[in-house]
Amino acid sequence: MPLLALSAVLVLVVLQVCLAALRLDDAARRAARIAAAARNPSEAATRVVPPGTRVVVRVDEAESLVTVELSRSWTTDVPLVGRWLPAPRLTAEATTVLEPPIVIG
Repeated sequence: MPLLALSAVLVLVVLQVCLAALRLDDAARRAARIAAAARNPSEAATRVVPPGTRVVVRVDEAESLVTVELSRSWTTDVPLVGRWLPAPRLTAEATTVLEPPIVIG
C-alpha cells in the first residue's frame, strides 16, 4: 500500500511539472507575438509573463525575427515532496516574425 501511495504522488508531481512546462510554452508564444508588434519588445514581453519568470528577448533585424526565452524554477504544492526533490528549472522559447508597430489614431 505505501508503494502504491508513493507511486500516485510521483505521478501527480510529474503531471504538475508537465503542466507547468506547457503553461510556460504558452506564455513564451504569447510574449513573442506581443513583442513582435511592440515598439519596445523587451518591455512588452516582460509585462505578459508570470511574475518570477526570467525573460530574454532577442531581436534579429536582419532576419526579421523576435525570439523570447523564458525560464523559471518549478515548485510543488504537494506536501513534503519539495524537500526530497530538487526544483527543476523550466525553460521555453518562441520565435516569431517582426511586425510593424501598431499605431492607433
